[in-house]
Amino acid sequence: MKCLLENVCPQGFHIMNFLLIHYPKEKLKSSGLTVCTGTGSTSWSFNINKVTEQCVKHLLKITSQEANIDIPVLNKELISNITNKFNNSLIFDPTKLRMAYTLRDPIMFGMGFKCKPRGFCRKN
Repeated sequence: MKCLLENVCPQGFHIMNFLLIHYPKEKLKSSGLTVCTGTGSTSWSFNINKVTEQCVKHLLKITSQEANIDIPVLNKELISNITNKFNNSLIFDPTKLRMAYTLRDPIMFGMGFKCKPRGFCRKN
């Protein structure tokens, strides 16, 4: 996946056009963009994107209610395993030719939010 970020108003606020190949072009305001290699995926990028057990538990509780299914949200081992699995998925091998990006606090213009605020780019 390739990504392009351009500042459409360099003198003013950070209003950017963000384009991911295979996704529609989005105009957005953001507090910034982080990009990292696998080496950086264990540091700043990781800490921006990680989730807590409290967050996972809350999301599972909402999922259980909305889908009308029984999810054992009081099972601490389950919550811990899901949290660790997600957080570990943020870390990637530094020898791979890919980079991770995160849009910080994106504000979209128009209807909906179609692009991914977090993901990977690689050299084609």
